[in-house]
Amino acid sequence: MFGPGDRDAGRYREHSVLKSLVGTMVLAVAAVMAATPARAADPVPPPANYLDTMQWYANAAKAGDPQAQYLYGEILARGLRGNADRNAAAEWFEKAARQGHALAAYALGTAYESGRGRGRDPAKAAEWYTAAAKAGILPAFHNLARLYETGTGVKRDQGEAVKYYTAAAEAGLAASQHNLGLLYLEGRGVPKDPLRAWAWLKRAMDGGYTAAARPLGTLEKSMSEPDKAKAYQILKDIRVKKP
Repeated sequence: MFGPGDRDAGRYREHSVLKSLVGTMVLAVAAVMAATPARAADPVPPPANYLDTMQWYANAAKAGDPQAQYLYGEILARGLRGNADRNAAAEWFEKAARQGHALAAYALGTAYESGRGRGRDPAKAAEWYTAAAKAGILPAFHNLARLYETGTGVKRDQGEAVKYYTAAAEAGLAASQHNLGLLYLEGRGVPKDPLRAWAWLKRAMDGGYTAAARPLGTLEKSMSEPDKAKAYQILKDIRVKKP
């Protein structure tokens, strides 16, 4: 999974979860109000408080809605309804993931890789990361690349690691830009290319990934002025999107 310095995944998932929670809450209230008969003696009220809202998510999850199942899993994993319960959270992640929910597949992959909520099983982690990556979840690309790079849960394959790191790096994930730079620096899965390594490490550093500072500094000490000019041109040619 992402290490202590890999803030990209946290930001990506936090944004996705908060956006989903707010959006689903609004839609849920609108749906209940719309479904209430105009002349009903006892119309269904909107949630009265925080715990009432959490119960709505639980009810929707139990009714089989994959988005609600994923969000209820996040609620349980984060302890937003009492003590955190990662085992129960993983159960809801799996229900949602088996219905094709991409973020739930990623969350389930992290549960299997970390052993929090599921028994540690890197092979199953790779399976769920693959499902999430196919749906475009950027941290899943990064985590899957790392599994291929280290041969954890899958057959070690530096070429596959490069493929997945590149996809995430080009989409703007700084952690993947850093790791891809190291692969170019060491010639693993790609021809050794210090100038392209510098470009990816510089991109990661510019994106706030401070772990890139040390290898970047070491590289710069060995680069001539013509090399630096070439490296800057490579950096300029790299097109990335914001994650």
